[in-house]
Amino acid sequence: MHRRRAFTLVELLVVIALIGVLAALLLSALSSAQQRARATQTTSTMEAFAAACETFFQDHGQYPGVVPEALLAQDAETNNGIPRISSLENALYHMMGGYRILGVHPDYVQFNGYEMSFGNGNNEITVKFAVNSELLGDGPLIGGRQYPSYFTPPEGTLVKAFGQVGDEENLVDVVDAWGQPLALLRRQRTVGVLPNNRSGNDGNPETWQFRPEGAAPYFEAGLSGLGELRKQQAFSNNSATCILSQENTAFFEGNVGRILANPAIREGLGNPNDLYTQPRGSMLLLSAGADGIFFSSQDGPGSENSPISNIFDATQAAIGEYDDILRFIGS
Repeated sequence: MHRRRAFTLVELLVVIALIGVLAALLLSALSSAQQRARATQTTSTMEAFAAACETFFQDHGQYPGVVPEALLAQDAETNNGIPRISSLENALYHMMGGYRILGVHPDYVQFNGYEMSFGNGNNEITVKFAVNSELLGDGPLIGGRQYPSYFTPPEGTLVKAFGQVGDEENLVDVVDAWGQPLALLRRQRTVGVLPNNRSGNDGNPETWQFRPEGAAPYFEAGLSGLGELRKQQAFSNNSATCILSQENTAFFEGNVGRILANPAIREGLGNPNDLYTQPRGSMLLLSAGADGIFFSSQDGPGSENSPISNIFDATQAAIGEYDDILRFIGS
């Protein structure tokens, strides 16, 4: 009579350990696949937004933005460096409708919206942005003509982002596949230097081609966090935070300029003449990527033990190490 041989305790433990290793590998693979899928979904949303901006430009000779960027910057100067609306919202409403401008639209008084004035004197513009987001999508009324909406956001991407800094809590944003709002930098002029931290004429933001304030409502999100991931953006030396935040006082404007700079015509790392180069586009659309932090100090060339807050001297390859997704629009 043959006795059946049972598994020993050691053999059972080995089998369990192998199953655990295989499960961990499978979960890691699934997580990686999920992140890639979200990156693809985000890229698709950004491409749709970029295409809408290009169509708007073809029709009107300018990229969308109800309020000129220079006036958004003036608004920021009177609100602790943060405009009451972001450049992304500014462009979104211009493409989709849901706004009225005083002195331009005859039905301004009857329009139900949140009224804001930007600038002063001859440059002032007063706008009502719809509080009821259902009006967003009716299309813009430009030059007395009603246009269909230029942008049809993918399902679930048009929401009010949690944690945005600013006065108006009803304006909606476009979010990426991680639930974080997209940020936009929009060119204010076609000549001049890129954003930088230098003094003198080159350090005068009014002469820059871009102003960073339009993304400040996102880049300055504090301890309560931003978006579905609830990630702090406002710069801190003690945690992973956004190197494009104004709190990174020594470097943030130079960091913005470096990201915008066209690497094909740069004169050399750290060369001040880099600031006179052309940007890579007229607008820059950004997703914070999987970590939910715009250009995290612990991402790219940085690490948890050695965070990086200054990328003025970084190569384009080093900038490409960040998990942020960038889409330049126009030339």
